[in-house]
Amino acid sequence: MFYYIVANMPSTKEITVAHKRHKKFWRRSLKILRPILSKIYNYEFTPAPSIEGNYIVLCNHNSNLDPWLCALSFEKQMYFLAAENIFRLGPVSWLIKNLWAPISKLKGKSDASAIINMMRYLRAGYNVSLFPEGNRSFTGVTGKIFPATGKLVKTSKASLVTFRIRGMYFTTPRWAKRIRRGKTWGAVVGVYSPEKLAEMSHEEINELIQKDLSEDAYETQATQMIPYKSSVRAEGIESALYLCPVCKNIGSIKSKKSEFHCVSCKSKAEFTEYGYIKGDFPFKTIPEWDMWQKNALTEIAEKSGGAVILKDSNVRLITFTESHKERIIDTGSLCIYADRITIGNTELLFEQILDMSIVFRNVLLIVCKGNKYYELKSKTIKSVRHYLTVFKYFTENANKGD
Repeated sequence: MFYYIVANMPSTKEITVAHKRHKKFWRRSLKILRPILSKIYNYEFTPAPSIEGNYIVLCNHNSNLDPWLCALSFEKQMYFLAAENIFRLGPVSWLIKNLWAPISKLKGKSDASAIINMMRYLRAGYNVSLFPEGNRSFTGVTGKIFPATGKLVKTSKASLVTFRIRGMYFTTPRWAKRIRRGKTWGAVVGVYSPEKLAEMSHEEINELIQKDLSEDAYETQATQMIPYKSSVRAEGIESALYLCPVCKNIGSIKSKKSEFHCVSCKSKAEFTEYGYIKGDFPFKTIPEWDMWQKNALTEIAEKSGGAVILKDSNVRLITFTESHKERIIDTGSLCIYADRITIGNTELLFEQILDMSIVFRNVLLIVCKGNKYYELKSKTIKSVRHYLTVFKYFTENANKGD
């Protein structure tokens, strides 16, 4: 299922008139961005082959810059589906909206109008690009694509282009505060005509896309061993690693420069230039640690009974509208139980929540029934991934029971 929200959906006439401006800006921006991004991120890209007709480009997702990196390989202008939060960045949002004209989407919201909006561009003969994982990876491993991706691609009757970017996870880890200098590269993996797609089932198309986009940063690094240099390369790692494997304390990891440690048991380690963990902890990679902490946390959740499983203070509950305006609903402690989450005096039952996901590094997005959208923000919380893990554990088990 795709999750999108569209504000002020343009008419076909408006799309056609604006497209001339968008094409002109696309050509100009490529001339500017190609040398800049190639130098800053040591990015090597392969130009896309000539493709007959219009197309839909699907790309893996490890960086906020992925749309621009993907764009460098394509001479023809494309419209990207973009997260709603980029429309709340003031003047930057105005610039993006008027020059790139992305289609606004909101994680966790099923909205047919967004699909219709995208189809209008495709039926008008224009190109569209999206990231079917729907979110960036905290571990460097490509996530599962949305199940409806294959149906969307086949229905579009446009060519499918799969594009894979490598090296970006270690260059800009989702949990990191700054970039590091290494190597990144991107290229088209496959081009599939509408005729070829017509012969395939939705499931077969999904499998094809998943295969083409799949990237395991550590598997690639094991063969390349490229250094990604930064003096602060460990800072922010506590956003990904929320549970200490030595003392089992939650939220006790703290990072500084190239090292991190547990404030409870004093275990420490270095995050090396090659992306490996070297020190007192039993894991050498982030995916290994992450798999362990998810299993450990679910065991804690299972034994919680009716008690609080996780708790953090100084949290703001924010709502926002399709016009991208924010409003504070409540403030206070954030608590999660086996059947609900509370923020201050506000209680959200799991049965009311349609979806929960993470925006940026540590913003928790909650979508509830009745077209209600909330974000949980805090300047003190190091990670919100464990809240998402607990929510998914209880809701997915409840669905299995149904």
